[in-house]
Amino acid sequence: MLDGTLRTRGGDRPIELIGPGDSIGALESFAGSQHATAIDTVAPALTLSCPATALLDVLEDHADLGLVLISTLAARLIDVFDVPKN
Repeated sequence: MLDGTLRTRGGDRPIELIGPGDSIGALESFAGSQHATAIDTVAPALTLSCPATALLDVLEDHADLGLVLISTLAARLIDVFDVPKN
């Protein structure tokens, strides 16, 4: 997400606002599955799409970026599953 505000909705998941710097659908992309939430535009948005295969090619050459991505995805999973933080 480069600019603007989006809102997720879907099933039992809580509504989440997505803003600049946030990612959408990364887990689903890596898993090869469809996105489990719908997205609504709250404010005009500018997004960037990157196929998982292209991102994997970049990660092969930039392990530091891969570590940041893993950390970000792990934090999102902790939030989704409401895991207590120490």
